[in-house]
Amino acid sequence: MKNPLYFLGLLSLLSFSALAQTEQGTWLVGVAGNGASRRVQQTQNTNILFTPHVAYFVSRNVALGGQLSVDYTRRTFDTHLISSSTATGANALARFYIGDWKVRPYVNVLAGYAWHRAQGSDVITGQPTRFRGDEKWNASVGAGVAYFVAPKVALEADVNYRYFLRGDFDSRKNAATTFRLGLSLYLK
Repeated sequence: MKNPLYFLGLLSLLSFSALAQTEQGTWLVGVAGNGASRRVQQTQNTNILFTPHVAYFVSRNVALGGQLSVDYTRRTFDTHLISSSTATGANALARFYIGDWKVRPYVNVLAGYAWHRAQGSDVITGQPTRFRGDEKWNASVGAGVAYFVAPKVALEADVNYRYFLRGDFDSRKNAATTFRLGLSLYLK
């Protein structure tokens, strides 16, 4: 009779500690990103996305905060011309967790402003040239999963769909879907 009671007591302690990760008053501090390098016809494309974020749990499983993003792209052409662009953004972040498991799904909602700068070599002179600079509002929605490897540490993977609300930075990039991997700390 005592063994089942001990087991139930241990199980209730473990479930309580799992709830503490996303309870009200906890800070979420993390970083996520991705990268790719691929060859398309006569161009080598390299892309790096870096997104640190900070949020505060205003209630159980609901965190509000902010996220910065830096998206760097470099294109190297076979003609030795190089162009690069950087999109930097500041976004408000709302994250909603589902359940109280070790592997916990969540939904991201972001809205903010982004700045885009592009530069490269002039085709005729080869001199560095700034192509353009755009500024646009953007919104993003996504879903992910946090895997808690320790009580206050989670590995994360998410997919987000981002849309630029006024025009676009580039006629080919009015909207984008990104896959990110990250690491987050849950601090009390």
